[in-house]
Amino acid sequence: MKKFVNFFYMALIVVMAVGFTSCGDDDEPKGDDLIEKLQGTWNFESMKIEAMGQTIELDIDDIKHNTGYDQFYDEVLRFDGERVNGQPFTVKGNKILLPYYENEEWWMEVSFKGSNMTLYMNIDYQGYNMKAWTTYSRAGRSSAPAYVENATTAAIENAVKLVVKGL
Repeated sequence: MKKFVNFFYMALIVVMAVGFTSCGDDDEPKGDDLIEKLQGTWNFESMKIEAMGQTIELDIDDIKHNTGYDQFYDEVLRFDGERVNGQPFTVKGNKILLPYYENEEWWMEVSFKGSNMTLYMNIDYQGYNMKAWTTYSRAGRSSAPAYVENATTAAIENAVKLVVKGL
């Protein structure tokens, strides 16, 4: 169990230094329509992760408490044109590739329900399959002028320290 917990929190940090939540369907916006629907500010609400036969659901307090990291890149997503938090992102159909997932090519399906957006990712990470759904709520349609500092590197380093210490 300790191995799973260590793996889970490492995967969680990597995923959070990223972001995700529900499978899209044929009615979801695609291409330019998706870019238009993404515009504005989105606040992190919750995350569900399935890995190694386990399912864990977390809210922002769980993530901050269990990682020791009080702010992460995906806590607030600010879409302005073809940029998110000041960096370019890529759209293919109803999927987006956020800048900090480019090297891994971790595409996320985007779906909307009311004022919520869910990003879903199904990836293989360090030999394990992981599915993650991250839900955001719309904070506003206006583009945000401020760029949130990219905390990806710091979050991953923190996760490695936690795993090495054995949580």
